[in-house]
Amino acid sequence: MYIDYRSFRRVWPTGAWLLAALLVGLSTGCYTAAPPHREVKKRVVTDDLGRPVELPERVDDVVSLVPGVTETIYAIGAGSKLVGVSLQCDHPAEARSVSKAGDPLKPNIETIVAMKPQVVFASAASRPEDFIKSLDEREIKVMVIDPKTLDDVFASIERIGEVLGQRDRAADLVDEMKTRTARVASGFRPYRPKVFVQIAEDSLEGPGRDSFVNDLITRSGGIPAEPAAADPDVIVIAETSTNREPSGSLRNSAAVKNRRVYRIRADILLRPGPRLADAIDMLSKHIEDIQRSP
Repeated sequence: MYIDYRSFRRVWPTGAWLLAALLVGLSTGCYTAAPPHREVKKRVVTDDLGRPVELPERVDDVVSLVPGVTETIYAIGAGSKLVGVSLQCDHPAEARSVSKAGDPLKPNIETIVAMKPQVVFASAASRPEDFIKSLDEREIKVMVIDPKTLDDVFASIERIGEVLGQRDRAADLVDEMKTRTARVASGFRPYRPKVFVQIAEDSLEGPGRDSFVNDLITRSGGIPAEPAAADPDVIVIAETSTNREPSGSLRNSAAVKNRRVYRIRADILLRPGPRLADAIDMLSKHIEDIQRSP
């Protein structure tokens, strides 16, 4: 079909001419279609609560509410993916400059949403069930970290590496930690002292039975002491500014009488992350001193 556009110009106003040209173009198929929507590939990763969590194949923006997880993320070379951390995430030094998402146990959900992460790492102690649904509705996924043993910590590190695309780095880190742990275990002696880890000075508070800290004690050559027993051979204080001396209820214990009270920084001893290898080294040296004494 032939159209004489010159006749249009003679008899039609300019605006009408432009409209006619547009209509002709549409009728002959001369337009550019919008690009098709590109579907984001998904994968499923199981967290420490056994929950299947659907994640994007590539994760670039995360929030960590767990100090030990934050340390792990930096240790496997993924620190640049952190868009937010908890107020207690202070190691390594780079973590201190990352935007804060609130207290580990009471995170600020509005702040987290504004950070637009793809994944939030949370501790089971923070009662994440209260905010998992809220974040999920905004397509922000929550991975819960809840290790009960050192092996669970290893598994968590590998899972974090899987989520962040750093499997090899995570596997290397776990191998290094396992090597150091095995070296400590090879030096055990027959005598295994009862070891109590004091978490708070103003109360007789220690790690729960299902705690990786008790596993550290066992692997270091000791026997975890129950708080109710209150007569440990060794007291290890998880040192903070408010927890430096044995609790008053332990003043008559064998550990205090024999001056077997030691201090290990709480952030090294109580965080499920890479520095637990350091904690085992420190614990084993203290326990070895007891084993060697007459």
